[in-house]
Amino acid sequence: MALRIPYAPLKVVFCIHLVLIVWASESMWLPTSYLGYNGLLLLTIMWTIHSRDSEEGPFMGIMVNGVSVLLDIVTLSVFWPNFSSSGLGWFGSLCTVGNLLMRPITSYMLYKILVDRAATYGNFSLPAGLDTLFQGTGLGHARSPYEDIDQPTNPQTLTPHSPDPSMPPQTPYPPKPQDPLGFNSA
Repeated sequence: MALRIPYAPLKVVFCIHLVLIVWASESMWLPTSYLGYNGLLLLTIMWTIHSRDSEEGPFMGIMVNGVSVLLDIVTLSVFWPNFSSSGLGWFGSLCTVGNLLMRPITSYMLYKILVDRAATYGNFSLPAGLDTLFQGTGLGHARSPYEDIDQPTNPQTLTPHSPDPSMPPQTPYPPKPQDPLGFNSA
């Protein structure tokens, strides 16, 4: 009997990132912001694993991972340990570089999950709110297959309803029947 664990490769990548982040932060040369944005990446990966029908988790994971690549490059270039550092400093820098090298694999896995969820639950497009960000550039003109019934498509063809003069006016409620026992007389 084969053991089927959902999202097993993503869970393995999560564990690898977790170990590399913890080992890198033990070297004490990294700023505290390194733990902040990497912790956010781990949260988005957990969100992706937990919420199996939402496209927002993998999308946010890809975005945070992309920003984290830039932040890792800046962190490595500014805070790189000098040659007189201990072995722990070099070990932490190697873990940081290893974490940076894992990021394209993580982005690819999150992208595949995003495309899979979009194919299952609709067409792949930008999440709600981001499609209006690119409205003037031609990138945000994705149309929904559904018609909004609250907004008329051609307002000139609609006319206000006028009552038929040959019909008697309608009363909103029928007259109240008389209570034979007198309970409701007030």
